[in-house]
Amino acid sequence: MPREYKVNLYLNHYRCPCGAEWSDEWDATCDDRCPRCDTSCSPYESEDTGTERRPVPTKALEICAKWVARFGLGFHPDTRGAQYTPALLADDIADYDRDMESLFALDCDPYAVAVAVMEDFGLIEEENEQTNA
Repeated sequence: MPREYKVNLYLNHYRCPCGAEWSDEWDATCDDRCPRCDTSCSPYESEDTGTERRPVPTKALEICAKWVARFGLGFHPDTRGAQYTPALLADDIADYDRDMESLFALDCDPYAVAVAVMEDFGLIEEENEQTNA
């Protein structure tokens, strides 16, 4: 099982209507809260700063492996259990939804962990990283 996953990083630059300007590195081009007035602000510019590898919590691996094995195929972590076709049994729906809630509460990217587990199960091809010497 993989013990880390790749994360894309972005240096986001923000400007608030109150006049505050700041930059912060995130793993997405996402909104941030103004440090001066707490207004939600979108980045006016985002720079791709590369990637880093982050550790995967064991609990995240266990949850994803459980559902990949049970489905026999991939899954999307933010799809509710009742939305799967073929339909899950009522007990499975509740169990799946509880597990996904737990997965999103962990300090990791649930989508990246799900992809890594699907790669381990041979359901999708592993992304090859190129290195320049």
